[in-house]
Order: sequence, then C-alpha cells, then structure tokens
Amino acid sequence: FSMMRFCYIFRSAPYTSGAGQEGLDAILSGLSMDVAVQLIFIHDGVFQLKRGQAASRHQMSPYTKGFNALPELGVKAIFVDQQSLAARGLLADDLLLTAKIIGAEQISAHINRSERVFVF
Repeated sequence: FSMMRFCYIFRSAPYTSGAGQEGLDAILSGLSMDVAVQLIFIHDGVFQLKRGQAASRHQMSPYTKGFNALPELGVKAIFVDQQSLAARGLLADDLLLTAKIIGAEQISAHINRSERVFVF
C-alpha cells in the first residue's frame, strides 16, 4: 500500500487574493488525511515564502508565517522553481524555510507523480 500523493502548487503572490490562505488551509486538511504532501512554488508564488511579508498593508491575516510550521508537521517535500526565483531577484536565503530549488523538468516530474494536484 502506497500513500496517495497530493501536490500543492502556489503560483500567485501572497495577500493579492485569498489563494495563499486557501492553499495553506488545504495543506493542513491534506495532512489530516494521511497523504504524502509536496509543495511547489512557481511564478509569483515564490513570494509566498519570502521573509518579511507585511500583511497589515493588505487588510489580511498574516498567514504566510504558517508555512514555517509545515516541516514540523511532516512536510519535507518543498520545492521552489529556480527560474521563478531568479526572475524575481530572490535567493534561497530570502525564503522563510528551507526548500529545494529545482528546475522546470523536475517540477513536471513531481506533478506527474501526484495523484491529486491543487493550484493556488
């Protein structure tokens, strides 16, 4: 018996819509179902993990700090698109947590191995 794999893809910047908070909530729900969870941050979604996000300017709760807790909850597969980081002038050191920086081919492979894919 192998565990189902859920892949959560974040493509949008934080605090521009409710997508980031919804994604974090969905991850927590997935964890309660005992599935293998992997996260992929692409395009402006890389900003979800950027240190020093200011939610107060956007009239939203500061949910991005919740990503910090995910490794403690057993989420080990956290991937960030290298090209997206570079295009936005970000480095791995700018991120809230340790993530594996990978290329587009590896991202496609992770998505293809997942039984469920959710995009936020």
